[in-house]
Amino acid sequence: MGVVVALVLIGAVGRGGGNSPTGAIVVPTERPSSVEQAGHVVGDPAAPVTIVEYLDFQCPFCGRAAAQVMPAIEQQYVEDGVARIEIRPIAIIGSESVRATAAAECANDQGRFFSFHDILFANQSGEQDGAFGDSRLKEFAEAIGLDMGVFGSCFDSSTYDDKVAADTAAARDAGVRVTPTVLVNGVNVEPTVEAISAAIDQALNS
Repeated sequence: MGVVVALVLIGAVGRGGGNSPTGAIVVPTERPSSVEQAGHVVGDPAAPVTIVEYLDFQCPFCGRAAAQVMPAIEQQYVEDGVARIEIRPIAIIGSESVRATAAAECANDQGRFFSFHDILFANQSGEQDGAFGDSRLKEFAEAIGLDMGVFGSCFDSSTYDDKVAADTAAARDAGVRVTPTVLVNGVNVEPTVEAISAAIDQALNS
């Protein structure tokens, strides 16, 4: 099934809008425990194919990829040990992107980066409209069962804000101009199931 994909330019100004950032929190189902997770990487570290995804947690098209594209790739290739996915979150839309990414890094300190990644996208709303305000991000952390004392200390002290800025600058220096940007063994491909699958198959047969 084809997926309609659009792109957000780095430096683009958030337009706002979308669903209300308040209300019940959607808590996604946890990923299969049989698939290894380590930091920002999901899948066998020895897999022959590495998929790198640059994303912004506020980017609506990254949200679409998280819902419609990457799960299919994970089911077909990651769960079978053929590929691994490395997520490189950056903040290009605004302050809520910075704080959401910093919060994900704090969750990563507790080994829960992908749980936080998933709950962010499950509750994504408009850009810069409070969906990823500090209080809401703490609610997400509590909803997935993080140690709130540890998380709060990390998050409230802005432990990772500088890292987020550095990672975003490094992505720009590496030529990343849109999100989502997907690389398969270093080759830039369209963020669709069809394009990623074709690139994986080509990498395996080369």
